[in-house]
Amino acid sequence: MTTTPPEEPRSTGSKYGTEAYQPGAYSEDISQPPQYRQLLLWTLLSMGFYLAVQILGMVPIFTGEMQDILREDMAEVGTAEEIDQLMELFALFGIGWYAFLAVAALILYLVVYFGLKNKKNWARILGIVLALLGLVFTLGELLLGVGTAFASATLIIGSLITLVWASVTVFWLILAFNGRVAKYIQQFSAPPKS
Repeated sequence: MTTTPPEEPRSTGSKYGTEAYQPGAYSEDISQPPQYRQLLLWTLLSMGFYLAVQILGMVPIFTGEMQDILREDMAEVGTAEEIDQLMELFALFGIGWYAFLAVAALILYLVVYFGLKNKKNWARILGIVLALLGLVFTLGELLLGVGTAFASATLIIGSLITLVWASVTVFWLILAFNGRVAKYIQQFSAPPKS
């Protein structure tokens, strides 16, 4: 009578003597890359240039430069009295609009900055979305208003600062999309490994 030898337990490892790949099995803390500190700095730079653009946007309204430009364009539309009333409304709306944009931008920039400083990945994602929207709308506005962008010295300076802001924001996006920065921030929002 022949007996069959007992079956040996099968190995769950690979045939090369190593363990199967398990993502996250070796939780190694990722050290802070230099791009992370740059991301924080460029957040503040972008905020500063954006606020400068908004403040410069109010200067032509206060000095009357923009009203003079619009008066020339509207000279055929109505009487001097009607144009004066329209200019008053334009000044109030313009100041309110630029003030609203400045305050809203300041709040959003600070939310992103402090979120990034506290290593929150949602802040990086929010910053990316806001930067992309800001670039589309601001550069679109600059292109649409190219005729008046060079009508006075203040508007020329404002247009140049807008282009600097756009460059800073593009560089910020490059830093925010950097893989090392993303992994560094994501490690703080991942659930603890057991």
